[in-house]
Amino acid sequence: MQAVGSLAIAPMFPDLVRDFDSNLADVIDFNGITILVLGFSNFLWVPLSTSFGRRPVLIASTIVCLASCVWRARAQSYSSFYGACILNGIGAGPTEVGSVCNDIDITSADLSFGPFNPL
Repeated sequence: MQAVGSLAIAPMFPDLVRDFDSNLADVIDFNGITILVLGFSNFLWVPLSTSFGRRPVLIASTIVCLASCVWRARAQSYSSFYGACILNGIGAGPTEVGSVCNDIDITSADLSFGPFNPL
């Protein structure tokens, strides 16, 4: 849910233009703000995952993403949908870092403790 949530609205641009009586440039801002906040939210999530572990942080961020998806579905105005996009960016941040950290952990464990240790 987190990996595709931020960019999954691109096919809905024509519908969002019509629903919010807006233009394409304003609707594209939904993606822009989501990606911008997604990057900066890691300044919050990475220290939390270092302190509390990755699993609780990923569960919390998934709950934030779920709440933002419900908010997006229920949004009746441009500003409400914009706020939901900001919340989605905050919630989707750990997917950018978490998957990389998991890959590094798996790879380093395989290299260090594998049955055929080349080191």
